Amino acid sequence: MPGPFPLLERAGIGKRADRNDSLSDMLTRPERNEYSDFHADYVARVPDGNVIEILEKQLKELQAFLRTLSEEQAEKAPAPGKWSVKQVIGHLCDGERVLAYRAMRIARGDQTPLAGYEQDDYVRESNASQRALADLVAEHEAVRRSTIALFKGFPPQAWLRRGTANNAELSVRALAYITAGHEQRHLELMKNQLSVASR
Repeated sequence: MPGPFPLLERAGIGKRADRNDSLSDMLTRPERNEYSDFHADYVARVPDGNVIEILEKQLKELQAFLRTLSEEQAEKAPAPGKWSVKQVIGHLCDGERVLAYRAMRIARGDQTPLAGYEQDDYVRESNASQRALADLVAEHEAVRRSTIALFKGFPPQAWLRRGTANNAELSVRALAYITAGHEQRHLELMKNQLSVASR
């Protein structure tokens, strides 16, 4: 039975359910040829399912963990030369912005090769160690919500588009998984390091 606006439906307007159905197919795990060996560990850390829902769930998990920490715990590096929790959160914010920017460029059909960045230089210049933990937590939430909004806005055909970033061929879908896997890796490391420190 046709809907209440058959002319609009024939023109492709108002077919939100159809779009969501096709979009859900694009949010599944990327094929192995959609990302480089360097990114394989990040992708492997992400469970099967809708990656946007995973990013939303991950936000709640990380935020809940960070709110259990004191300023002292967040400022202390686990070992010489290692990043403190505050520095890790600053790194996650920077890294996610870079990944989302790459995804946006590729999703828009831009084939310009995108440069890499030196994460240690970014951490050193971020001043994260001097900031309040609550400030970093708020920034992380804002960055993640912006990333989710960006990904939600991609049309289905954009998710399989590929481009080059840091000399690696990547799909938009893979970049979404890399974003989730990168944060998952650092969350696991922070939990393990704090568990060791408390013994």
